Amino acid sequence: MSKTQILTLITASLLFFSLKSFAFQYEIIHYDAGTIDQTAFEIKTNSLRKVALLKGDNPSQETNTVKEFINGSWVEINTAEFGNQPVLSIDLSPEGDLLIATSNGLFRQKDGLISTILLDYNIDLVQINPFNGSIYFVEESVLYKITEQTNTVETICSNLIIDEIQFRSESAFLIKSGNNLYEYSNNTLEERYVPGGMKYWSMDQNNRLWIITNDNQFLKENNFSNYWEIPTFSDHLVIEGTTSMVVDKEGNIWMANEDEYSRLMKWEPGTENALMISSSMLYADGEYFIIDKVISDEDGNIYLINDEKETLIELSYSNPVLNTTEQNNISWNFGPNPAQDILNIKFDSSFDSASLEILDQTGRIVGSTSLDGQQNKEINISYLRPGFYFLQLRNKGSLATQKFIKL
Repeated sequence: MSKTQILTLITASLLFFSLKSFAFQYEIIHYDAGTIDQTAFEIKTNSLRKVALLKGDNPSQETNTVKEFINGSWVEINTAEFGNQPVLSIDLSPEGDLLIATSNGLFRQKDGLISTILLDYNIDLVQINPFNGSIYFVEESVLYKITEQTNTVETICSNLIIDEIQFRSESAFLIKSGNNLYEYSNNTLEERYVPGGMKYWSMDQNNRLWIITNDNQFLKENNFSNYWEIPTFSDHLVIEGTTSMVVDKEGNIWMANEDEYSRLMKWEPGTENALMISSSMLYADGEYFIIDKVISDEDGNIYLINDEKETLIELSYSNPVLNTTEQNNISWNFGPNPAQDILNIKFDSSFDSASLEILDQTGRIVGSTSLDGQQNKEINISYLRPGFYFLQLRNKGSLATQKFIKL
């Protein structure tokens, strides 16, 4: 996926939160973020060189502010330069220019200087087509296109509430309108049928659309048409409660999830590799880091956004290495596998100081018990969520690991 295409995926996203009634919008051009330490799962933040943030109690109120994260700190843009009008939407051009849409018009910040693009429009949403630099904006239910070279404003369509646009080419794009999907191509706007209604969307590296429906099902676009594939996914992949999704350059799907547990999930379509990372394991500046949004760049790097802290950090994560070679002739078996409530474990010999641990797919210990010389052990696993786990035996420096499935 090209740099311009990935900018389409990660820009112009408004997040609304009922608890705080804040609206957030993040735009990324360059970044220099930290990583998660694989052992402690500690998030380490670093400076972000180019990020823009729109924040306010209500998009229609004058309390909105625009900030840039420069050299490690947030710098607020002086809105007096465009009349202190409420900022309703922002977007970043491929060159890094910041477009600012207000209730009075459209403005550009370039190299610290603000210039006027358009006046006397109450602009709800602005997005740049990365394929040709054309500017699209929405006033009420009308979509317009600006061609700066000729200083013209063209009406594209009307009577449509537009939440977000995904551009596919210089003249073709998709529109998210509530739970509905529309496609604009060849100067024609047509509604696309989405079984179950659309809740979240993202494009993969082949410019095909992935959707999470209102009834928590995945749909994959087939041949860029109204035909949809329903991909087979792991039984323990939890879609319900998803608040954000993105498809990375390898085709993996990342989801921020807030059902019973708050976590980040990674799924490689066509496999059972559904990796769950509980956000309760992630820390930033000594505090829990709650994942509100997940995004990806053209290199496949994953970035996590926390709204309250106005923080964006890079996720660097790989599956923990579970040592299955240092077994020192330990002989043991267990069953049933898969299991629902109880695992019965049998050892060929007794261990005076051995312990058993249950690890989830991230390497986090979610259960443990001592053996105390027992050769038979019964473990209650009813509290675990369905999925893949590792049963690990530790005995005087020896380590043995086996995999099991919780139904």
